[in-house]
Amino acid sequence: MKRLGKLLTTLLSVAALGLTGCADSEEAVVEVSAPPAPVVAETRSEPIAYVEYLQCKFGPNYSAESFGPYLAAWNAEVDGMTDRNLSAFGYLPNEWSSDVFDGVWVLRWNDKESRDAGWKEYAESGAADRLREQHPGIIECGPNEGLDLFAFNAYSQKSPTKPWTQQNPPYAATMQFCSMTEGRPLTDLRDHVTDEFLPYLAASEARIENSTYWYQVAFMDKETSSGEPSTASGAFDLVWMNFWETLEQQAEGNADWAEHGSAVQAKFDELMQCGDQIPYRGHYFRTVASS
Repeated sequence: MKRLGKLLTTLLSVAALGLTGCADSEEAVVEVSAPPAPVVAETRSEPIAYVEYLQCKFGPNYSAESFGPYLAAWNAEVDGMTDRNLSAFGYLPNEWSSDVFDGVWVLRWNDKESRDAGWKEYAESGAADRLREQHPGIIECGPNEGLDLFAFNAYSQKSPTKPWTQQNPPYAATMQFCSMTEGRPLTDLRDHVTDEFLPYLAASEARIENSTYWYQVAFMDKETSSGEPSTASGAFDLVWMNFWETLEQQAEGNADWAEHGSAVQAKFDELMQCGDQIPYRGHYFRTVASS
């Protein structure tokens, strides 16, 4: 959907240097349970999660068949560590490709403190070396091999009205890199979401049966990130991200937005300038329910 017409957000979640992975088929994805629904956050001072996106490259031994055991081994390693409510997802470009990465491994933490402790424990455990030894040439993810890692504080005022079931993967995600219009504070964006976008969503859900849409807005933590996203065309203030449980629901949402969202979109265009939507297919690697 041209949701917020040119907005985006975020890749999602994993745990420690060397954590890596992205799958190109459902067989290679370990099914757990749906991405955790975000808690309502009324202001930017209350992030719903700390999310990392690791660029990944497939190795010479990568295949749908070889990735499944690798992912299972990674989950087993994380199972043996302190439970930090970690979720992980894999993003594959949907009908486009990148010269920089093959996919994105997403790690979703409760907060940065959990992230720092999780990476430290992972690094000290030797898990990354064991995975490479036992499953060589499968995948490498940032910050290794010249690949980058991008960390974000994520915010949202919307949870999926209908819980996700994971019965029909992949799910749909789109991202847009956005810059606020000069002189417009972030509180203007928050107020527009509260006063006009959320009421639009309520009306849209009355028109679309079993809507699973939700969104998040992400602000990059440059201290933790290792570079600048290759998918961004220049400097940006935030990333707006849209999510649907299925690609079919994404198409329904886009159609509704095109028919009923023009006035809300026009106001978003006044508040910020955004790049094109970047579409991904999302796969479940690990959720809180799998721990």
